[in-house]
Amino acid sequence: MKNVLIILFLIITIHCNAQDKTMIITDESGAAYTSYDGPTKKISSFSELPSVIQLNINGYLQRILGSMSDSIQFTHGQEVDLKALFKKDSITFNYFWVRPKYDLNFKLSDSSIGIKRYNLKLRLDEYGQLLHVNWPRKRYNDKSKFLPREKIKLFALEQAKLRGFNTSSYSVYAQYNRTLDKLLWLFKFPNHPILESSNILEIDWNTLKIFREYRVDDNLFK
Repeated sequence: MKNVLIILFLIITIHCNAQDKTMIITDESGAAYTSYDGPTKKISSFSELPSVIQLNINGYLQRILGSMSDSIQFTHGQEVDLKALFKKDSITFNYFWVRPKYDLNFKLSDSSIGIKRYNLKLRLDEYGQLLHVNWPRKRYNDKSKFLPREKIKLFALEQAKLRGFNTSSYSVYAQYNRTLDKLLWLFKFPNHPILESSNILEIDWNTLKIFREYRVDDNLFK
């Protein structure tokens, strides 16, 4: 058995949706606009984008989502005035991310694989090149290859019992892990209440494999 890692925080690059044990993804956190230092223009319709940007986005979505691209809907976005931003601040680098020209948000719904709502975020430069997306760029464009959620849950419970975890009460989260570029199911099994910590198992959606296991402070989930 692998050594269990004790960590105090989750990777900040993941997109996490709290779920119940039915493993239905419902994310209502995507309505807010990202805050930028400079002026922006809100985009309320996909048709407001330049035709070349629309063409590139449709190509990206088809490539990373496959047939699921038919189940996606534009929700909102904004165009960042980079010239005004950098005229105000000549520092053109950022330690954590590159400021995009287009900040766009979509809603993915596909009940056949348990996605009631997934907020898909695309960030592009002025030429339509993809800077960031919170969906894997490879191996997750064929939903027929996604493992049944019930199979994943049974595997997680079996592995938890082998490790002596308390399986009478647990919760499940869906994650996009940017570092691994994978969609993961995170199973959280609480320890004794006095310890205020839980054991975590992370399982890939299309590979029945535990990618990470660790212990986390329960206060981080409050």
